[in-house]
Amino acid sequence: MVSNWRGSIIIFGLNCLLWPLEKPRLSQADAQRSASAGFKPASFRGIQIGKAHKADVLRAFGKPDHEGMGEDDSLYLTYFRLGEPEGKVEFTLNPKTGLVTGAGISPKHMWMPDLHRMLGEDYVITRWSSAPCMDLGGFAPIFLDPQGDVELLEYRHLGISVQLQADRVQSIEYNMKPNGFDKNPCVKKQKEQSRVSPNRPRE
Repeated sequence: MVSNWRGSIIIFGLNCLLWPLEKPRLSQADAQRSASAGFKPASFRGIQIGKAHKADVLRAFGKPDHEGMGEDDSLYLTYFRLGEPEGKVEFTLNPKTGLVTGAGISPKHMWMPDLHRMLGEDYVITRWSSAPCMDLGGFAPIFLDPQGDVELLEYRHLGISVQLQADRVQSIEYNMKPNGFDKNPCVKKQKEQSRVSPNRPRE
């Protein structure tokens, strides 16, 4: 019996062409250039950030330990006993529509090895600065800046960003959109203001 080796080779070749190529990991350089590179909105225990609403949160986790407005005019639902990691969990909502715009964990005791076990090691480290021209009483947006004083560990493919203090995890944020701007928005704003400002009268 003669095996149909030619046919086997053709089938193997077609399978190689149809097999999905592995997506390359986001590089540090690309992440530092573009805030949206590789970003996908986050999901927290089945709550899709940017799609879920207050009713979905209440259905999933019950009545919050605290509910109230923040200084940024967002509504916050706070839970203290949602399991691991132990700590405070806060959902940010649009108070008018009830849309969940973010979620955050402030762990009591969490270190880098714990974070790796929870989310893996497919992250990038980016640096950011605040945009002082858009300061809203301590809530100024941020922009990518290689020399910035804000450092974030980002799981862009999960929509998650992490703030560390040394090797300790301070906060884990589940985001609806990228953390900030690609460039300093104040530069563009200053140029626009200089174009519309009236000319000084001649003496």
